[in-house]
Amino acid sequence: RMFSSASGLALGSTNFAGGEPGSIANSEVFLMDVREGWSRRLFGREQLLAGHPLRDSIDRPDRLSIKHTKWAPDGQRFFCVYHNEIYLMHAKEGPRYKSIYVADNAEAAPAYLCEFGHHPMWGGDSSFVYSNFRGPSGRQNLVANALDGSPPRTILENAEGVHSTLDGNGKRLLTDLFRFPEPGKASIALYDVESGSRLILATFDAPPTPYE
Repeated sequence: RMFSSASGLALGSTNFAGGEPGSIANSEVFLMDVREGWSRRLFGREQLLAGHPLRDSIDRPDRLSIKHTKWAPDGQRFFCVYHNEIYLMHAKEGPRYKSIYVADNAEAAPAYLCEFGHHPMWGGDSSFVYSNFRGPSGRQNLVANALDGSPPRTILENAEGVHSTLDGNGKRLLTDLFRFPEPGKASIALYDVESGSRLILATFDAPPTPYE
């Protein structure tokens, strides 16, 4: 999934389909040295389940898997996502689990951080993870979860977009807007975080596809 130029190591996750549609027979995270050509298992979903605050409500662990292993900028910490979205694509209903776990390094046990909305990323100083979160009002905000356990904070309100990238000092946000300004179009937008103003940098044709 991701190579770190800081450490020279890569991370990836493997998922093997189970018998029931959307179920996962096995899911693990691996560390890889792409220069020397070795890989080793770091942990599997059983460790994540054991540390999940909602573990007593998860009666079918085979419906959850691991994805999105991402190094922090410091090349030491990384996070992964523990989720059941693959199952819900088939089942269409049921409780939703979408959790972030953080490990301080490749030798440390992953620790539960939070539930989140979609598309998480690391903050520039490796001290927090941010993601898009749509609340009851329907408005999507960009929310940061600090590793020190402090309450979540909103970085930017009404931050429409999907793949958002915050710059190193936290002042600007680059993102993509699908079906904007109209169906069949897409745009690249730059937000000023302090003022909330948005500048559309480019707009282009984007016919609908399964993965836009």
